[in-house]
Amino acid sequence: METAKRVEKLRKKYERELAASESQRIAYHQAVVDLLQRGGPDLRNLAEELGLLAEPVQQEILIASKPRRRRRRRLAQAAAGLAAVLLLCALTLGALRVAQAPPFAPMVRVPRVMNMPEAIAVRRLRAAGLNVRVILYRRSIPTRLFHRVLGVSHPAGTRASKDSTVTLYVVVQPKRG
Repeated sequence: METAKRVEKLRKKYERELAASESQRIAYHQAVVDLLQRGGPDLRNLAEELGLLAEPVQQEILIASKPRRRRRRRLAQAAAGLAAVLLLCALTLGALRVAQAPPFAPMVRVPRVMNMPEAIAVRRLRAAGLNVRVILYRRSIPTRLFHRVLGVSHPAGTRASKDSTVTLYVVVQPKRG
């Protein structure tokens, strides 16, 4: 049992010394980074005395550690900005879809109704899913043209939003008297 206690004691001592040397290493590197950041006229001589010029790889790692963090931070900010823009676009398109706005509104083709009797034209337009407004004109024209569609606000074959209004222009017999 004495051997196990001795091994445990040595392990604890080893871990304490390892932690102490790690903290000294970190303090040393931090001091070198601070020194390099401050600069100064005899910085090269000091770097040679510390033996930093003999190990250019370590020096590059110490100097380049902070710009990499800044670059990562910039990349993270750019990614967050892009994600925000995409989220805003998705929300906008979702709102337009729910509101049945123009890019998402159901579209229908306007049927041909020119020169048709008024009643048949109204039925055709309503069957296509359109609302109808009829404007009557009183004119003296041949009686065979009375109550016929002589003008339409949307030409036949064009696409219109479902439930939009199509205006029909119909001529009726003038009042006598």
